[in-house]
Amino acid sequence: AGTPRSGNCGDDWIIEDADNGPPSPGVLQFGGTFWLVSGDNEVTLNHYCPLYRDGFCDIFHDEVVEDSTCASANANSVHMVGSGVCVLEVRTK
Repeated sequence: AGTPRSGNCGDDWIIEDADNGPPSPGVLQFGGTFWLVSGDNEVTLNHYCPLYRDGFCDIFHDEVVEDSTCASANANSVHMVGSGVCVLEVRTK
């Protein structure tokens, strides 16, 4: 259905945008557990700010850089390096 097996913000899984600070070599970031089928699977990423503006999961709101908050006029883009995505098979007994 497109939602992770479990969420950390309701049905969604929120992760920190890696361009908000210098990348740490070798550091992995969990992006959720999803049910994928054999073949092509479509992945859609959404920015956190609309959730925040709707009153959800304010614990994730980063106010360190004042002109880059969800309340600022900043575009608040999301960046992801596709070659950095690792998909692992979860085997159940």
